[in-house]
Amino acid sequence: MNWIDHARKKREIAFEPIYGPIRPKSDSRCFRREMIEELLDAINYGQWSKEKGEINRQQWKRMDSGIRAVIRTIEAACADRFEWETGWT
Repeated sequence: MNWIDHARKKREIAFEPIYGPIRPKSDSRCFRREMIEELLDAINYGQWSKEKGEINRQQWKRMDSGIRAVIRTIEAACADRFEWETGWT
């Protein structure tokens, strides 16, 4: 496991007291939609990070491009598209 896997697991455990344990097969949420929502948050945080001067414009352009590519990959894997929510085509 790398640091990302460890951090992911810690976040999962940290949210259990709030939301309960994650049970993917019985949870009614659309996890694809949840992924996109979290990635949209990542875009917002990146933009604010650039505005704050924590990252430069070129770093932000690479991050933004990568995050948007992941969102498009998620959409492409879905039979039901989310363009109506995200405004991206």
